[in-house]
Amino acid sequence: MGGPIVREAGVGRPGRGGGRAARGVRAARAAIALLAALGGVFGLPALARQAGGGEELYRDVDRFSSEEPPLVLERPNREWVFIDLERQRAALAAELPADLLQAQFRGLRARLHHPRTRATLSVYAHEGQQAAALEPEGLLERTLRAVRERPGVRVVEAAPLLLKGRPAAWVRFETEAAPVRGSGAPGGNYACVRVDCPLPDHRTLLILYFEVPAAGWPEVRRELRSILGRLAWRGGGGRAR
Repeated sequence: MGGPIVREAGVGRPGRGGGRAARGVRAARAAIALLAALGGVFGLPALARQAGGGEELYRDVDRFSSEEPPLVLERPNREWVFIDLERQRAALAAELPADLLQAQFRGLRARLHHPRTRATLSVYAHEGQQAAALEPEGLLERTLRAVRERPGVRVVEAAPLLLKGRPAAWVRFETEAAPVRGSGAPGGNYACVRVDCPLPDHRTLLILYFEVPAAGWPEVRRELRSILGRLAWRGGGGRAR
């Protein structure tokens, strides 16, 4: 579940030779497989700045906008960057089994990354949900249950909230990721937040998943709340027009 898979600029760094890049991607694959065996990587954190061939994975844009779900997400400052999901997926396609690759990107709409603290916010939209999964009643309990399904989780706080006028659930928890040799991932404790927000008029469950090495949580916690505060619903939150 937690922890950056590969350190910054550790895969395909220009001028360091193809051998190191290949070893980095193989290490990433091993790390992902290990974490999946421990309960699944819910949000695949940002990879290195460079993909194979030198294509940058970072997108220096201020906002992400989509029609389905009708969502606008803004970065709080220029230290945060959006990840080019197509290039990130392509960087992993040759190394990961197809089913594992698909699982990591299923429903993923946007990914916002803070390189210095290795914090990552991933936005998922799971469409085609049954009405019972989108009911406000019991939402916090369902979110807690989903978090606790993964081993080694310690829930720190859980509370209902309104996400721009919509009922949502906030669960902050800690988990430990084991270091994987050669991956650049240091292991250790990670602070994570999961926010579930049902969009019944779209039959969609919106999930925001945030993770950062625990030492970085005090620095980025206010910026996470700033990101959530900047979130907006297109068209007032109804069916996108």
